Amino acid sequence: MICHKAQGSQFQRVIVPVFMSRLLDRTLLYTAITRAQEQVVLVGDRETYAAAVAAPPMPSRRVTGIGFHLGLTKTSV
Repeated sequence: MICHKAQGSQFQRVIVPVFMSRLLDRTLLYTAITRAQEQVVLVGDRETYAAAVAAPPMPSRRVTGIGFHLGLTKTSV
């Protein structure tokens, strides 16, 4: 089951694949890890995990141009 569909659910054990992906960030890891009731297994690269936890969450890095459309910036993105 994917992490998004698992929100609000609990599972006895959760296995989290950790590999370079544009979707991997601390919020995804938090959601996956907090679904487990007893055991979490992280499978993959330790450096990738550390980078995902250290980086700002994806929504804060998203470039949408909404500031321009709301009149908060002078130029579009």
